[in-house]
Amino acid sequence: MKIVNTNSSCIAKSRHQSGVALIQVLLITVVISLLALTFTKTARDQVLMASQFDGRVSTQLKAYSVKNRTIFLLLSDRIEALGSDDNALNEARGLKQQINYHGDPVSLGGNTFVTIQDLNGLLPQRHPENIFWPKLLKGFNWPDTKVEETMGIWTDFQDPNIDSWITGIKEPEALPNGQIYLDGLAQNDRPIYWIFKDDHVERDAILRVSDINAPFNLNVVNMPSGLLMRLFDTVTSQAISENRKLRNSAVNSLIPDIRDEESVFVHNSGRLRLSIGMQDKGVKWKESITLYLTHLMDPPFNVLEIKE
Repeated sequence: MKIVNTNSSCIAKSRHQSGVALIQVLLITVVISLLALTFTKTARDQVLMASQFDGRVSTQLKAYSVKNRTIFLLLSDRIEALGSDDNALNEARGLKQQINYHGDPVSLGGNTFVTIQDLNGLLPQRHPENIFWPKLLKGFNWPDTKVEETMGIWTDFQDPNIDSWITGIKEPEALPNGQIYLDGLAQNDRPIYWIFKDDHVERDAILRVSDINAPFNLNVVNMPSGLLMRLFDTVTSQAISENRKLRNSAVNSLIPDIRDEESVFVHNSGRLRLSIGMQDKGVKWKESITLYLTHLMDPPFNVLEIKE
């Protein structure tokens, strides 16, 4: 008769089951830990996203406030305090005194800057016949033949007729790159990209000193410093820049004699490009808006273009 030690067998079986259960518990613990880590990371990401979104909205609202305050100052001839807040009044008057129309940045404290550019200080993209365009292109060290050809094509591209700039020849239907002639005024700056397709450096320079909404008549005093240096000699451009910083009323007398006086204007146009740049809570915000001020109308200004 064989005697089996059932007690030892049960103990071994129990130990085996305990080992399996321990492994299962460890696996479950690992899974739960991984899930917890995933949930924690997701929660942190959500908190970071919410913080970034809050910072963006906060910065955007501050930029909106700066924009409205600047527009108010542009429309105001006189500023008076309705209450007893002398600090706000002095701040507004100080900003009003700093306003210029040639694109020099105005600091509002911290990392907030505003620039105001009267469009009559920029070259008009819709009027390539303006006398300053050939002078700008010649400044790129282009030969006269290339300047003349470029100006002729640019004019043909926007005029309503089919006559070429070359007498006795019909203008083509499209540019060499395949872009069909508009035969009408441009509505955005895309024609600059089409016409100057092979001249990237010159194209970028042109975009910096021109605008689609710029009027035909220009005010030399409102030209940004970069454009002054391209169009006039160093002595003249520096003299204009320095005198307008000093608010010297004699700055107009520094403008060189220009043959086509109809192309020159000595007043502000009311068409302004207002740009805002600020950094707050680690968020950078840039915005540009083109306005047409109409002081005696309701509303007193119209928005022509917005860029963010």
